[in-house]
Amino acid sequence: MRRAAALLGLILVAACSPSPSPSPVTPLVTQTIGGVVVTHPADWQLITGPAPPDGRAVPAFYLANVPLTVVPCPSIGADGTYTGCAQPIAALPAGGVLVTVSPNLGLAEHVPPQVDMIALTESCQSISGERSIEAVAAGMVVEACLRGPGIDQSEAQVRELVASMRFA
Repeated sequence: MRRAAALLGLILVAACSPSPSPSPVTPLVTQTIGGVVVTHPADWQLITGPAPPDGRAVPAFYLANVPLTVVPCPSIGADGTYTGCAQPIAALPAGGVLVTVSPNLGLAEHVPPQVDMIALTESCQSISGERSIEAVAAGMVVEACLRGPGIDQSEAQVRELVASMRFA
């Protein structure tokens, strides 16, 4: 009898307790840039990459949840060296995401795209990133640099972004 009363009490408490609210759904937008269609969180900005110096491959575009400033890439030095393009942000703030999308110059492309968490890259570390992700999709190389908190959610958003990529 006591067991039945205790069980009934638990059922009543569970029925009267508020249920947890579902996690908010992030609104998405779909945009086309440079012949690639990509779907991403609506609060992320999509910015065209810099003009290529001397015919070098440079990022085609960037996506980020923080403000970015794209500066011209340096030309090839007199000694023939090329240092590459500067990052469009000096440091990722807490919760920051920077996605760099560049032409694929020969990496294997998987269908569906394979998204890999890789060792923290020097370029990601230089802007205070804590996690590096890489994928190849729609003829492009996608490199993401993430900083916590919320790093697992940011990673999931990058994975969804990569899965959405296709040729226009």
